[in-house]
Amino acid sequence: MCRIGSKMTFDEASEELNQLLRIEVNSKQIERLCHKYGDQIAQVDWEKVHRDGVQSKITESESDPIYCMADGSMLLTREESWKEIKLGRIFSANEHISQISKERNMIHKSVYCAHFGNSDDFWKRFNKEIPAKGKLVFICDGAKCLPAAGRDME
Repeated sequence: MCRIGSKMTFDEASEELNQLLRIEVNSKQIERLCHKYGDQIAQVDWEKVHRDGVQSKITESESDPIYCMADGSMLLTREESWKEIKLGRIFSANEHISQISKERNMIHKSVYCAHFGNSDDFWKRFNKEIPAKGKLVFICDGAKCLPAAGRDME
């Protein structure tokens, strides 16, 4: 109910639940539920979650390249108008890569970094995930907000 209530008006959400699942839920109940869990999410210390979060690390190797991929977009928010969102992925050439079809491979171990905010904050966070050793191969679209080399960011 929270998911559908966050994607459309509460009246529309009530109608969708009724039409799709034959569940009758009052729009006011969906609103109360969305506000309850929304308030709880707003109280989460996301910096602490990121610091304490369990995330795999890339195995460092002096000879194997480490690939860093990053891209971003602008997202229209209700409260703050347009806001930046960025996603980065790091993986090593020595990680397990398997062929899943004739033209497609799959990387089994990656580190991801996502940020909803400005580019500088994203690059500070992303740079901490890049191993200190190894040849760095940066794959990106050349946007002006990208640093010349990931390790140059403090």
